[in-house]
Amino acid sequence: MSKPQLIIILILISACTFGPQGPKGLNFLGGREVASEKICRLEKHPREAIYQIKVAGKPYSEFWYDYDYGKNLVDRLERDGQCPQ
Repeated sequence: MSKPQLIIILILISACTFGPQGPKGLNFLGGREVASEKICRLEKHPREAIYQIKVAGKPYSEFWYDYDYGKNLVDRLERDGQCPQ
């Protein structure tokens, strides 16, 4: 087997392994790697050590939480499917 044939085979195998999205956790847009952003996240208050849950950039509720409680709520929302990926 010649060297060019071997290179083509390796490229095809890697394309089949990763699929159209490339390595896990990355999206490929126009040749650039863009890390996926979480839909549900905690946003820190600008002056205090409290956090608000944001879903798709909008507040989930009017309430603010300490970090641990807020993180548990975000985990529960993701587990219940309320944070689409």
